Amino acid sequence: MPASYKEEEELILDAVEEAQAIVASGEIKLNLSALARKYKVDAQRLARRYAGGESKSTRAPTNRKLTELQEKALLEYIAILDRLEISARMSLIQASADQLLRDAHQDSNTTPPVVGKNWVKNFMKRHPQVHRVKQKPREISRMTQDRENLSWWFKKLENVVKKQGILPDDIWNVDEIGFRIGIGKSQWIITLCPSREAHLASETNRETLTCIEAVSAVGAHISPMVIISANQHTEGWVKNDLPGDTLLAVSENGYTDDILALKWIKHFDERTKGMTKGSKRLLIFDGHGSHCTKQFLEHCDANQIVPFSLPPHSSHILQPLDVSVFQPYKHWHKEAIDAATRTGCTNFNRVEFLSALASIRKQTMKTNTIKTGFRRTGIHPFNPEIVLSTFAAPEDFAPAAEDFVPSTPAQSSSPPATPQTIRTLSRSAHKIQERYDLSPTMAKYIRGSLQQVQTGNLAVEALEKQTAAQQERNKKNERARKVVQSGGVLYAEEAREIAQEKLDQEQKEEERREWVKFKKDVKKRKSEGWHKIHVEARREAKRRRRIADRRQDDEEENVEFADADEE
Repeated sequence: MPASYKEEEELILDAVEEAQAIVASGEIKLNLSALARKYKVDAQRLARRYAGGESKSTRAPTNRKLTELQEKALLEYIAILDRLEISARMSLIQASADQLLRDAHQDSNTTPPVVGKNWVKNFMKRHPQVHRVKQKPREISRMTQDRENLSWWFKKLENVVKKQGILPDDIWNVDEIGFRIGIGKSQWIITLCPSREAHLASETNRETLTCIEAVSAVGAHISPMVIISANQHTEGWVKNDLPGDTLLAVSENGYTDDILALKWIKHFDERTKGMTKGSKRLLIFDGHGSHCTKQFLEHCDANQIVPFSLPPHSSHILQPLDVSVFQPYKHWHKEAIDAATRTGCTNFNRVEFLSALASIRKQTMKTNTIKTGFRRTGIHPFNPEIVLSTFAAPEDFAPAAEDFVPSTPAQSSSPPATPQTIRTLSRSAHKIQERYDLSPTMAKYIRGSLQQVQTGNLAVEALEKQTAAQQERNKKNERARKVVQSGGVLYAEEAREIAQEKLDQEQKEEERREWVKFKKDVKKRKSEGWHKIHVEARREAKRRRRIADRRQDDEEENVEFADADEE
């Protein structure tokens, strides 16, 4: 017998080649046992190898979870993360391996396998090119304002844009903005009592909610993805003027995760594909973990989307949305809370927020405001010096007031338009004062009356506004708890269609119940009518019988009287 496994493996390969030659010639019958004795190898092992079995040295170990192809795919994924300068921790690699196993799992009756806690370390041993490097902490101010690092990032951006042939229309930035949807802001008010404490009644709903926004270098934007802290979609969320292509999602904490990020990139692809001027789109984003999953990057690669990551902790100077858009976004959100509170809203909840979102975004997502962000970050027009020149003396990149402050205050301080009746009353009062010599007491009385009428008109109009706003809130909240879908994501238009279908079904069911009730009422009335007729008939029959009986009695009496007379 051979001295080593390697020597025996070589003999088996020779035996397999001879066996294949014998079968090909067809001259003699194949006898594997004779070949095993000839080459002095194990007959069963030779039979397995001839049947197509692999050698122990070439087949994957039975204790290895991922196949060779899957591990190569994971290596390519790590290379992509390196190119994007995204720090990949061991937990991310382990999660990616588990995802590969889930994707390959075919038996729906069993749970997909997962790798063990030491799998990443063993994976690194099998692939020496994968290194574990300690990430040293560094002050954020040094990291974000290091001129050399930022300059290198801008050069990389310029190279990608030129190499991929990306046009300004196809440069996009995506970021998330979080809201505490019921928290307003302090503000200046007009009062005659400066010493009093001024407070605005508010429920201070501290519920969180996230919007994912995307804007382009030419000032375009797409509908957002709104992530709500909930488990179910309800009808109240879409009983408003929210655009139908707004993507609504639910999560336990109101923040994005890997699954929702994948849903968003598909939403982005669908909404921007028709707006693309060139062959590829550049998507600039921060290094959030949900943007780095294997599925997210694969979808980008398959759909001509070039992902481009920002340096760590640099959003406040390099991210256009942070630089010019999100501050006015927050401003108009607080204005919406203030306006709702002043019309009687005591709980600015998710229904109120979604009702106000279209108005908030209309005042925020202005072309000039979006362009300002790309200009101040030096991305477009490409001018790195705008950022690099400030690294020694940080400058507040908050948008100028004129970018988002309204031309007219949201809450007007001037009185509403005066009704015609008050003008008429005022003209009449002036005519009386001009035509007659009134006493001071009467003149004072007239002036006081005019003042009271106008003050009353202001109060009436404010009450009408508050009443109308409350009625509108009642309408929105009427079906706010009606469930549209449990979990997942929905476009607002889809949610409205589902809600309308349910409403139609409810109306049909109500109509059916009304029809059944109507038929029962008709049947009852008929039954009661026939019963009444039968009662009257019986009464009439009894009456006639009584009359007949009386007649018979009378006739018998008459006969008796006649017999008596004859006698």
